[in-house]
Amino acid sequence: MCNIETIVAVAGEHIRPYLSYLLGLTDLLGWTGLYVPSWVHEFYATLWINPQHRFIYFAFRGRDYRLTSTRVREILRLQEQHVRLHEVCYGQTAPPRCPHGGMVPPTDLVCHCFTEPFGEGSSRTPSDLTPTARVLDAIMRRTLLSWMGYHEGLTCIQLWLLNSLMQLTVFDIWDLLLSEM
Repeated sequence: MCNIETIVAVAGEHIRPYLSYLLGLTDLLGWTGLYVPSWVHEFYATLWINPQHRFIYFAFRGRDYRLTSTRVREILRLQEQHVRLHEVCYGQTAPPRCPHGGMVPPTDLVCHCFTEPFGEGSSRTPSDLTPTARVLDAIMRRTLLSWMGYHEGLTCIQLWLLNSLMQLTVFDIWDLLLSEM
């Protein structure tokens, strides 16, 4: 990962507002550190998320941990928000949710993410995105939606996330991360 200044240097100053309007997002994007695959595997192999997203349990190096969402928000400097993108996208569908499921955002809602002409029935692939939306999609695929392997198209949750970033809509980042876990 790299910090926002590196992203702005590559993508241009116009990208800054889309990444800086959400408190904590730029810090989250800039976190660096050692990536140890065995630690990640151990974390995910033992992870249990409270259904109401109040806390998580996991094991690390033989010890059990319980981490509250309040504490994670303090560490990551994220604020709890009312808009939860997974609820917007998937409604009341219980996890696990299919990456290709969910509600497709209305055409008039996401039209600003795609090059013109864009309308009902238009293709919604990464190559159809505006240059700004393409940069945001690339960043989100490496951070908030890092498990995504479907590069030929855009899932519903990607479309909702891109729309939120492009419209500067405040949403709950920690809830999104938990839902993606």
